[in-house]
Amino acid sequence: MKNIVIFSGTTEGRMLSSMLSKDGRPHHVCVATEYGKEVMEEDRYAKVHVGRMDEKEMEAFFGELENDENSLVFDATHPYATEVTENIKNAAKAAGLRYVRVIRGEAGDEPEGVMKYPDVKAIASAMNESTGRMLLTTGSKELECF
Repeated sequence: MKNIVIFSGTTEGRMLSSMLSKDGRPHHVCVATEYGKEVMEEDRYAKVHVGRMDEKEMEAFFGELENDENSLVFDATHPYATEVTENIKNAAKAAGLRYVRVIRGEAGDEPEGVMKYPDVKAIASAMNESTGRMLLTTGSKELECF
């Protein structure tokens, strides 16, 4: 396998990179922010790229690598990062690379009263209609909605 690229933004991305490094498999890990780089373990097998890329920039990034029919692109970004997921999927297809989406399974053990929403806009709408204290855990990119 010539190249493995992981777009990481989750624990799963870090775990995948760690497993590949332990197996001695060279790979590239793309993270959006400096914080993403801080939590990613760069080593002799994992080369970390920092910075958001649009679809065309991803295609160019893939073009700089020596790819073959077994090269892989793993999308281990946050489940709500739908725009970047679409960009990764399209760029991988344009470059002729296999695309694999990595997402965590449903936990199912949430305490009673935990609410789930399909996207950030639905959460913001629900918060506007609610009173009392709330805990919001989101990335800085989505804060503008709130």
